[in-house]
Amino acid sequence: MSKSAVLLVLVALTVNVNGECDYPPYYDHTILREEHQAHSPSEFIEGFKVAYYCQSGYVRTAGSASITCINKMWSALTLKCERKSCGFPGEILNGNFHSGGGHLFGDEVYAECNEGYQLVGRGTRRCYADGWDGQVPLCEIVKCPDPPEIEDGEIMNLPSGNVVYSTAILYRCKKGVLIGNKELVCTAQGNYSSKPPQCEEFPLCPNPILENGRKEAGFGPIYNYNDVVSFACNHGYILNGSSWFITCKENGKWFPFIPKCDIVNCPDPPEIEDGEILSHGRVVYNTAVRYKCIHGSLEGSDKLVCRADGTYDKEPPQCVKRTLLNRFKNYVKETVSKVIHWWNRHA
Repeated sequence: MSKSAVLLVLVALTVNVNGECDYPPYYDHTILREEHQAHSPSEFIEGFKVAYYCQSGYVRTAGSASITCINKMWSALTLKCERKSCGFPGEILNGNFHSGGGHLFGDEVYAECNEGYQLVGRGTRRCYADGWDGQVPLCEIVKCPDPPEIEDGEIMNLPSGNVVYSTAILYRCKKGVLIGNKELVCTAQGNYSSKPPQCEEFPLCPNPILENGRKEAGFGPIYNYNDVVSFACNHGYILNGSSWFITCKENGKWFPFIPKCDIVNCPDPPEIEDGEILSHGRVVYNTAVRYKCIHGSLEGSDKLVCRADGTYDKEPPQCVKRTLLNRFKNYVKETVSKVIHWWNRHA
């Protein structure tokens, strides 16, 4: 064999021995160190080591950063690179940051103000490799415009500065009657809870009188628009009307009409056998119905009284025939009653 042929064989053997591994593989979130990126594949021979590091925004948490060329294969990379934490994004006075994922590299947090406050500044922050971007925003309290003046009226608590969220503005009339809400509240939307009231003059309502009844609220003596009076009937009387309450309306009349208190009626008194009712006609509260016997003697009270609930105070009497046995029973009953009465007085 010539010298040139031997030289070619030696070169071929050298290439087969030294160029064993391919270019180092790519791993997620890692970068091959720069000193190894410039190597040619022929340099990755048996036993050659290369190293990786975590890409920007990731930090090493475990494992070895290097791999080795062994038997024409690279060993497995055990380096673990996890997203870097940016920590707490900052405290917002009268607000908070909210996050859908967390506080790690690539995450975004959103600023939200409490009710009655509005955001000033950028409402989001993103976690980058060098920390959170931007600044912590502000949450300023919502302001409402100056409260409107009203004709023939005034503001009772005129604020010295801005009207802010949840502030209540109170109105009153110098002349006439206040129509509408006397209190306007500054809302979270920067407007007032209702339109301002008005002051209007209406005719007075007359003093309501309820016969056989009384006022329980709204004693007057002057009754303006929207004043309310409530009533109650006296004992033994019942309301005849649609409501216990009446309201003074803009026409100077009460609505609904002033009720009436009608006396309570009891039903017709029951008839009794061998007896009769002495009184006749309608039986009303606190009136009495009297009985007498046509045959026999009266057993029980001869008088029933109509009560406030429309019932009688006792059961009707009975007429019992005059027999010796009945007389004896009545005598015994009267005697026992006298003995009990005497005992109760002297015990």
